[in-house]
Amino acid sequence: GSEFRNLSSYNTYLKAIANGHRTMEKITGAVQAPSEEILPYLKKLIEIGMLERVIPITEKRPEKSRNGQYIISDNFLSLWFRFVYPYRNSIIRMENDSAVQDLRDHFIDAHVAFIFESVCREELKRYLRERNIAAEYGKYWGNGEIDLIALDKKHHVAYVCECKYRSKPIGISELNSLMQKAKAVKELNDYEIQYCLFSVSGFNDDMKDCGAILFNDGEIVIFDRCEGIDL
Repeated sequence: GSEFRNLSSYNTYLKAIANGHRTMEKITGAVQAPSEEILPYLKKLIEIGMLERVIPITEKRPEKSRNGQYIISDNFLSLWFRFVYPYRNSIIRMENDSAVQDLRDHFIDAHVAFIFESVCREELKRYLRERNIAAEYGKYWGNGEIDLIALDKKHHVAYVCECKYRSKPIGISELNSLMQKAKAVKELNDYEIQYCLFSVSGFNDDMKDCGAILFNDGEIVIFDRCEGIDL
């Protein structure tokens, strides 16, 4: 269609989203353009599968929600628009220092940590399926932010998860922080909450008997016995 004639606009919006500006409010602020000008481009990108619009899992009427986030569907595209596209002119001139520095400084927090959340979602799905638990999966943002939530509506259990991709073990302070975040989500009041923590660097000893389900590199961690493991 004629919309594709203005490729620079598509690139500008994809770059903004790759930089973490995922809500309409943040995109409009980043690109300095009104939402009514941006929306047709985002709709087209969703239509061709380059973008997804996701909403908090707690929304009662998803189709009416104005609380959406826009996510680049493909991890490679997301990487390209975050770390290559902004430096394309320098890279062509073989002046790579800024691009390489940005990649070194932010590859984990701006890219890998985000992808790790989808890895955790698949691990949790597998864990619950093995126990014949059907759930709906998503994220929460609004009054705080929660990386991953699975809602088992049949048994009224919410699996509330923190996904930490970092080089040091997770300790009890991260679990306490997750508990505080969950308490602030009033839509979870009707659910029994089962906390889950995902790590790539293990857990501190203070997580023994913590009551949470602990995953390290895709494996369930059991110190002695952690309540909630045998569901």
